[in-house]
Amino acid sequence: MGCSKCKTTCLKDQVAETTMGPTNPEEDAAEVLLRTELLKVQSAEAALGAARVRVKLAEISRDRTLKRRNQTTAPQQDGSWDSPAASSSTSAPAAKKAKVALTPPTPDGDAAGEERLSTLRDQERCAREEVESARSLLRELERELDRELERQAQDDSPLHADESCTQVGLGALPDDPLLEVLSYLSPRQLLQCRRVCRRWRDLALHPTIWREKCLTVSRKSIQLVVSALRLAPCLGTLCMNSPELLDRLLSEPVTSINCGIAALTFDGRASDTVLLGLLLRRQASLGRLKTVEIELGIDEYDFEDSDYCRLNQLLAQLCYSEGLESINLKVRCIGSNKPLPVLNSPEFGAPVSATLRELVLSTRCCDVFLNPYLPLHLGWHATTLEVVSLNHVMPHPSAALQLSAMPRLRELTCPLLENMPALLQCPALTSLRLIATAGDPIKDSVEPYLPGVREYLRLAATRLEHVVLEFLDHTDDWYADAGCTQTSDLVLSLAGSKGVVPALRSLKFVYYDTQHDWEVWPSVPVPQLPHLAAILHRLQNLTSLDLGGPLSEEVLSALDAAVLPDLQLLKAFFPGCPHEWVHCKELRAFMLLHPGLHITMECDDHSKQSCDFCKKHTCHNFAVKYELTLFSHAATEPCGVEHLKRAIFISADSSC
Repeated sequence: MGCSKCKTTCLKDQVAETTMGPTNPEEDAAEVLLRTELLKVQSAEAALGAARVRVKLAEISRDRTLKRRNQTTAPQQDGSWDSPAASSSTSAPAAKKAKVALTPPTPDGDAAGEERLSTLRDQERCAREEVESARSLLRELERELDRELERQAQDDSPLHADESCTQVGLGALPDDPLLEVLSYLSPRQLLQCRRVCRRWRDLALHPTIWREKCLTVSRKSIQLVVSALRLAPCLGTLCMNSPELLDRLLSEPVTSINCGIAALTFDGRASDTVLLGLLLRRQASLGRLKTVEIELGIDEYDFEDSDYCRLNQLLAQLCYSEGLESINLKVRCIGSNKPLPVLNSPEFGAPVSATLRELVLSTRCCDVFLNPYLPLHLGWHATTLEVVSLNHVMPHPSAALQLSAMPRLRELTCPLLENMPALLQCPALTSLRLIATAGDPIKDSVEPYLPGVREYLRLAATRLEHVVLEFLDHTDDWYADAGCTQTSDLVLSLAGSKGVVPALRSLKFVYYDTQHDWEVWPSVPVPQLPHLAAILHRLQNLTSLDLGGPLSEEVLSALDAAVLPDLQLLKAFFPGCPHEWVHCKELRAFMLLHPGLHITMECDDHSKQSCDFCKKHTCHNFAVKYELTLFSHAATEPCGVEHLKRAIFISADSSC
């Protein structure tokens, strides 16, 4: 007997088909497909009901089997398979059933049971496969449904497609997406997340989250840093700029710290280097420390022998630490050239493996720092070093020979060295910052070094692409005493040998004031500019030129687009009124002749109230010290040079 509801539905469908009239075949096909799928749903629902009934029948069969087994087990335990009393106490039909139930199993019965069990197990395996197939089909259909719903939402509301997104709680996310969310939290927030639940407790301390985190030691964050070093598995960077808090940071034994730090920075005094050395040793033993940046300030009037011992211990620890890739050590104001012996004890003896890629040693103020471990650094890591900077550091007499044995060396900062032509053996060296002073700029003369330096610069012209020449300020009292008057002609060697084209792409001049320990912008033309003007026509690959001082007429006339076609940036200092410089006819004419050139003007403080030119011209405001870019190409034309925030367009048909 059919269902009345189904009959009613079919009748309605027939009526609809007879009254709708002619329609589009595609629409008819879609309607038929929809009705077919609905019928499949009804069939599946009926099959589901039948399956549920079969499950109920199977449960009843299982319960009956268990009951029979229990009835069989009880008489067997009493030893009464053939008890007459038991059989006489029941009625005739019941006695027949009991007789069947109490009959011991036969071999034929065992074989039939085993065969039936095997058949049922095969059916179970097939059912499992059908379930997995159905589930796979269901997942595929759900994904297709999600795609169609998303496409429909975009079609219905293209401007608000994001509104169809489903909001999911953080707790429902899998581990990987949740780790991605937690990675945006600060270290303090991560430690607080540990209190949410056990899962978050473990994920909040996952190494992938802490690998890039940075912590800075301060009075407000000292407790946070202590907790992080105790709980976190690793840390990206630890900055210790408050040496007075180092005792609190290391209140527990250093060996109890299991948080591996990748980069360690420290700014303090020599008296604090004992605890710093212990921390360095512990981190090096954990095997994750790669970068160390240390800046030490030493009072030249209160520097005792014990401070030298502490400093020596720190230098030894840096030298003998395994796995370091970058060392940046800056010593400010050391008060004596007292030599430090190399520590060669059982704990400091064997060479470390070559891992160092960057070594930066610099000293400012007073005397030049003597680092006894510099030859060890250069020798042990010769195969891996790529960047070496000896900024105002007393070099070893054999420093050039050690540097020449570095096949990967590409950047070098150094003073004038003995036997400098040996650096020609460095095939990858393309960037050089040459400090045009001897080891000690105050006491040592540069004359013995100049012939070798000139030869190296001339022969390496086809290889050096980036050069920075650092000179003492020619107004410095020590300039003439140290023989620095002869260093200005080093610029001529950049032109290379006759008949070769230098590879130089960027050239920068820096002037240093030893009395005040800072870089200066000379306000008057420097003696290096005439030499530069003489060789500019040879530097055909030059793209950037930083004069580090004022622009002279000689250099301006030598800058020709015909011989310097790739020059894009010229940086110079413009003393006086920068507003007047912008309106200078010569400068404007020069800019219009070189549309691809940009001039970066370094301007000094300027007062509009005391400047007659600014009072007459109100088109620009130059009231404060800043840099600006002058350019003459079309503003919409790509140039490859990043303009400063303050940029002025120079055009031919306007005053500016």
